[in-house]
Amino acid sequence: MQDALGTLTLDALKPDVLALPASSGGPAPTTDDLTCWKVKTSKGAAPFPRDVQVTTGSAFTSPPKTFALKKPSDLCVATDRDGNGRSTPHPNLLCYQAKPAKGQPKFVATSALGLMDDFGSHVLDAAADGELCLPARVTP
Repeated sequence: MQDALGTLTLDALKPDVLALPASSGGPAPTTDDLTCWKVKTSKGAAPFPRDVQVTTGSAFTSPPKTFALKKPSDLCVATDRDGNGRSTPHPNLLCYQAKPAKGQPKFVATSALGLMDDFGSHVLDAAADGELCLPARVTP
């Protein structure tokens, strides 16, 4: 795998999550569904370095804050659910275990987020920081 943090050699272990595009108003966006696979560093490969930090912002982290990344956790790739096809090209996502870096504010929970996806309307709570995903290139 190669992403903004460098190159890693990982093994995909098992499917973990089916991630669907969702919106907070109106119909779901027309982007690919993703299957996220649990990953681990391949035997004999260099381990993920310590003390990796990334500063980023989102709807839940404004202003941006710095996250400490622990290790890769999931690789998300475009998937063809129910024969709907895939758009191309679609970036893969390499996700890392993440927590706010020392001195950064803790996550402020957000309740009653209204979302719409292919399965209908949902009301969810954002409860914690836990993972940060970056676009990645996969070389089998």
